[in-house]
Amino acid sequence: MASIQRVTLKAAYAEEVQTWRPLAEQRNLPDFRDMKEIEVGGQMLPEEIKEGGEYKTGTIQEQQGSWNLTEYGKKLVIGRRLIINDNLGYITRAVQVLARGVATFEANQMWGLITGNAKCMSDGVALFHASHNNTGTGVIGETAISAARQAMRNQKDFTGKNPLYVVPQYILLPTTLETAFDKFNSTIVPNQTSSVNIFSGYLQKIVEPRLDASSTAQYYIVGNYPGVTKLIYGYLEGEAGPTIESEIKRDPDGIVTYLRHDFGCAIGQHQGFYRSTGA
Repeated sequence: MASIQRVTLKAAYAEEVQTWRPLAEQRNLPDFRDMKEIEVGGQMLPEEIKEGGEYKTGTIQEQQGSWNLTEYGKKLVIGRRLIINDNLGYITRAVQVLARGVATFEANQMWGLITGNAKCMSDGVALFHASHNNTGTGVIGETAISAARQAMRNQKDFTGKNPLYVVPQYILLPTTLETAFDKFNSTIVPNQTSSVNIFSGYLQKIVEPRLDASSTAQYYIVGNYPGVTKLIYGYLEGEAGPTIESEIKRDPDGIVTYLRHDFGCAIGQHQGFYRSTGA
């Protein structure tokens, strides 16, 4: 019984669509203590050494934040008669529901970081904030996307000195904006230079219904650059995902299945994110 449930759980959990994964890095933790993440910045520019002169000392700055795992769980009680009469069909379906519930829970947590404008682990400031220079306006089109790209290209590390050259890669859309983006993103053959869509095929779309609940007009652009951490998530080392344990119960007779899930997530840095009001 336990073996059947474990196989069913893993299969159903893996089948669920989790649109947030391309935006996140997995870092499993050894225990439930806070894990400190250190960000290093500053400039170490070489300087001329005069004849007989000395090497000059450079300065490196750092800032740090932390995140941790939380233990979550659920139990499923199945009576002896149901087990005998159902020939495992009900149990399999019930475990599938448990697995999909875990996948849904993870998605709620991860997307909630963005829609809830959670604080960044690195500086303790809300993800989309005036000091982060990562918000703008405008419907999906050349003007708004160009402004977003420019803002992301001009992002610097936390010292405000070193440019990060963030490259926009994804556009996060509520379902209400998918058609508008597809139309904007389509390739056309223009009869004059001014009609060229320079952003055709430039961004990969990720459509997520959870964004609709936050705003049907807002959209987000996410970019990449080595060293820029966007979303972080992780599990307890050795348990990369939900686990199941079962035990036989008496009075009443049956089986109790315990689902345990050790999970944590956080926003690393703001530089890879941009939000537009869509209007």
